[in-house]
Amino acid sequence: SVLKNPAVERWYYIDQTMRQFFEGYGLRETIGDWIADDVLQRETFGYRHAAGIVTHSHWAARSVVEDYGIAPGRVHVIVPGANLADAEYRQWAANRAPPQTSAQGPLKLVFVGTNPQRKGLDRLIRAFALAQRAGADCHLMVIGSSPDTVDTPLRAVPGVEWCGFIDKRRALRSFMDTVASCDVGCLLSRAEAGGIGLREYHALGLAVLGPDVGGSPDHVLREASELVAPDASDETIAERLLALSRDRARIQHWRSVSWQQREAVSWRRSVAQFAELPGWGTR
Repeated sequence: SVLKNPAVERWYYIDQTMRQFFEGYGLRETIGDWIADDVLQRETFGYRHAAGIVTHSHWAARSVVEDYGIAPGRVHVIVPGANLADAEYRQWAANRAPPQTSAQGPLKLVFVGTNPQRKGLDRLIRAFALAQRAGADCHLMVIGSSPDTVDTPLRAVPGVEWCGFIDKRRALRSFMDTVASCDVGCLLSRAEAGGIGLREYHALGLAVLGPDVGGSPDHVLREASELVAPDASDETIAERLLALSRDRARIQHWRSVSWQQREAVSWRRSVAQFAELPGWGTR
């Protein structure tokens, strides 16, 4: 009823198109061609009759233009902010010293995610084990996923700490303190529309090892991160981890950049960009 009501001015804000969702996340095989085609037809109708389409990334914007035939001038990109309650986050940040990475002791890595297969936790742990055997001094903290979500050999890798789920709605300060105690936020997704977790890593003053897939490149601060291809081998990732563990000065620089630019990954910045859209809020 909303989609077909000409009295309603519609703006879309999407992380990816349904075509990208079906293909990248492997959903089309699950729901079948008939349902998928019907969804795509209705989605196309919605875009064509919308006042504007705003996407989370240039990757998604290209799909709106190329796959759905929407004029580029009607498509805009605004990357979302870190999902950290604004007032509590700002109070936390105001009372926190700039991040410091120790030159001694293990480099502290953290993975935050509840979809370990798609987000590449298995890849990370395998590479972590290889890096350790090659001489890397590092520790990996896993938040949001339990050991039983990965293959049995990965559940007891030395140096991996399983922290369980930390609810940001009820224990945000605990979540922020825990993540901010680490040096590098890791996400090695095989498919990813964006990755709000990447924004949160930066907001909490971390360097980022992120995925070079989908809309993720738009979600990181390029001068404070390194990207990994979705088909990178375990050995390649292990080499990256080994290099990072030996270059604490680079990690410290990335963390300083993240902290200095934390406003750039906030929802306040994203909301301000909405106010600048041509035609936004004119009705």
